[in-house]
Amino acid sequence: MSADMWQDLNGIETWLPWGELRARFADIIQSRFAAWVSAEQSHFREQLIFALGRFDEGVGILRYFEQHCVPPPGRSGRVRLLDIGAGNGGVSVAIANCRRYDVVSLDIVPNNDLYHSRKALELPVDMTVATGNKLPFASNSFDVILLLDMIEHVRHPEEMASEVMRVLAPGGACMLTTPPRLRYLLKPDPHFGIRGILFFPNAVQRFIVDHIFRRRVRGHLGQLERAYDVEHIFWHVREITKLFPGAEVDVLYNRFLHPGSPRFTRWWLEYETREFFWDRIMLRKPNA
Repeated sequence: MSADMWQDLNGIETWLPWGELRARFADIIQSRFAAWVSAEQSHFREQLIFALGRFDEGVGILRYFEQHCVPPPGRSGRVRLLDIGAGNGGVSVAIANCRRYDVVSLDIVPNNDLYHSRKALELPVDMTVATGNKLPFASNSFDVILLLDMIEHVRHPEEMASEVMRVLAPGGACMLTTPPRLRYLLKPDPHFGIRGILFFPNAVQRFIVDHIFRRRVRGHLGQLERAYDVEHIFWHVREITKLFPGAEVDVLYNRFLHPGSPRFTRWWLEYETREFFWDRIMLRKPNA
């Protein structure tokens, strides 16, 4: 990957050079990837690409906050960030490379992938095992909270949303991503790569994934398990934002096209209806 992509981050004080960190993280992920998705599974390649892309997403999030939405530092002059549902840890690793961020990850089971990455890369990521519906942190204790591609897996998202608003400091921001249902109606779904599955209710989706396509993943103890783990794919931003009491909302749509592009009309329509085709949702806690 070209070093040019890191040039706009040169002013950020880091622990490791970005190119070196990405290469080392990719080696770690590829060596551990088969621990949870069997190579014979038809969606192995797609999941591997997604796993490696988590680091790039983390760099992009850091770039966004540093250049467009600088989070207010806490009392210590540092930014305290909570990554709920850290996945393979790529986002946490990327952001923890910035020296002014204190990164905490939270998962419902021990995150072995992030543990090995943190140990090998010697980056300061604090790891916590807890449920998002009962966060073990004091109120107003984080400047930034990340909910990346995980709210659709939560059975009672309103409980987690209430906890997020509690531990978010006044003036702080929560960045949320989750796949818009309309965007994937005619495409392979983002979790299992099955085209058209989002036309159906969740119970039917579960039957298709687990019994017709027989998707399987490995659990944290190494056992094969049925893959379907989705609770709800949302249709509209308001379905999500109503869960977060008192939050100020900004809907981000990140695609940019020149007016002369043949796809400009489609882009313009999606932008104008971005509450159905969002990329990211920013939820801010008002200043007291």
